[in-house]
Amino acid sequence: MDGLCSPRLPARYLHAGLRMNPKTCYKTQRIIRDLALRHIDFSIPYLQQSPSQIEFFKREVLLDVELSHLMAYQDGWAVEVFLRIAYQRPKSMRNFQVIQNYMIQGSTTRLF
Repeated sequence: MDGLCSPRLPARYLHAGLRMNPKTCYKTQRIIRDLALRHIDFSIPYLQQSPSQIEFFKREVLLDVELSHLMAYQDGWAVEVFLRIAYQRPKSMRNFQVIQNYMIQGSTTRLF
């Protein structure tokens, strides 16, 4: 699993390693990233995340109809691969979370 999460791994190897269609792999990665922005606190490093929080996130992903193909991976390990890929750019993910929260709250204050 760690090999599939490597920042130097070309995208073509990710979908090949998961035995997934390239378009499906890209779409899956995008959907999981969007779900992670809602459920995971990217200010906390991956290894310090609560295991129960990671398990909750995996259940949320596996219950998503568009991601039902991930049920084929025992114990949802592919979900962790996609989540670790999102963690390769934690600062960007935190910035997305700030912007998302700003838009949800409809605040009139400036972001930066």
